[in-house]
Amino acid sequence: MKVRIEKYNKAVYPDLSAVCGEIEYENERQTVLKNPMLFIEVLSESTKAYDKSEKFEMYRSIPSFQEYMVIYQTIPRVQTWYKETKELWRIESVQGLDRSVYLHSIGCSISLADIYIGIQDSLKDIPQDLSLVYYTKFNNEVRK
Repeated sequence: MKVRIEKYNKAVYPDLSAVCGEIEYENERQTVLKNPMLFIEVLSESTKAYDKSEKFEMYRSIPSFQEYMVIYQTIPRVQTWYKETKELWRIESVQGLDRSVYLHSIGCSISLADIYIGIQDSLKDIPQDLSLVYYTKFNNEVRK
């Protein structure tokens, strides 16, 4: 869903966004979200620099925004930034299919094996850290 970033007079399309509480839309058709608290982006070579810098900076201008997660395509690795105080963001980096990442904004852990579902079958003879990861957008769900 498109997300409105008022400070920059822009709208962007994150790979995934989440809202807790009442959803606020910019328009009557309910196609532009105003109050996400969590964004998740899948990094590609062409968008990695933008997603981790300019886009993250724009997201931080949204008052409801509390956490940002980026998912790497080429290795089983995720990074999260979460807002501890108004001006303080903490970063966590997790790598390996046997690990889990905790999302502070929604209070749940997600295993990297679930994020990269199906990867075990595609990596039989390839070292995990050198493989191309198959990503399925959490199979349209986030598991607790």
